[in-house]
Amino acid sequence: MLSCVIWTSTLCAHPADVSQLRVHVEHERIEFRFTLNVAAISRVVRIDSNHDNQITFSEITAAVPIMRDFLTRTTLVTINNESANLGDFVKYECFWPHPETSTITPQEEGLRFVDFNFKKPWPKGVEDVWLGFKVFEQLGDLHVIQCIFQQPGEHDTPVDFSATEPEYLYDTGWSASDTASQPAGIAATAPYSFSWPWLAAKLVAFASLIALLHRTVKR
Repeated sequence: MLSCVIWTSTLCAHPADVSQLRVHVEHERIEFRFTLNVAAISRVVRIDSNHDNQITFSEITAAVPIMRDFLTRTTLVTINNESANLGDFVKYECFWPHPETSTITPQEEGLRFVDFNFKKPWPKGVEDVWLGFKVFEQLGDLHVIQCIFQQPGEHDTPVDFSATEPEYLYDTGWSASDTASQPAGIAATAPYSFSWPWLAAKLVAFASLIALLHRTVKR
C-alpha cells in the first residue's frame, strides 16, 4: 500500500520533476530499473534531432546510449562498502501505444515513459547497497527519484532521492554466509512480477468453466 501511495504521488508534482527507480536485491545480484518520462530525458539529451517538434521512435533509440552513460556516470553504487556500479545495461523499453510508429508532441512528453534496465552480479553476496545520485544538476534541483527497494521475503522499502537527500544505505539483513549456504545450482528467489494478461486469461477460463457447469446443471 505504501508503495502505491509513493508512486501515485507523482500526480502532485510537475511530471518532468519525478522519475522512478526499482532496485530488486537478490543474494548474488541487483537489478535496477529506471523509469523516466521523455520530458526528463530531454533535459539530458536533445531527442528531437531535426527540430520538428515531434519525437519519433528512432530518435528515442538514438538517445538511449547517451542516457545509459548518463545514468551509469551519475548513479554512485557501493555494495558491502565496496565500490561498484549499475552493472550491465540489459534493455530499454518504451511505454506508450505503438511506440515504433507513433510520434510524441511536446504536450505529450510528460506522459511517455521509458525504462532503462541494468543488472549487477555480485557473487560474494549482497549484504548492503548504498546509492548516491549526481543527476540533479541536469534534471533540476526540484527533481525527485522515487525509489522502491525490493527483496524476496521482505516488504518493499520506498525511498525518495532529491538534491537535498541524494543518498541512502539499504541493509538486506543477509550476511556472506547466507549466500554461501545456498546449495550450488539453486538460484535465489526470482523477483515477483504481476502479469495482468496472465490474470485475464485465468479469469476468462474460470468464467467459461462456470458457464459450462451452468449449462450442464440446466440439462
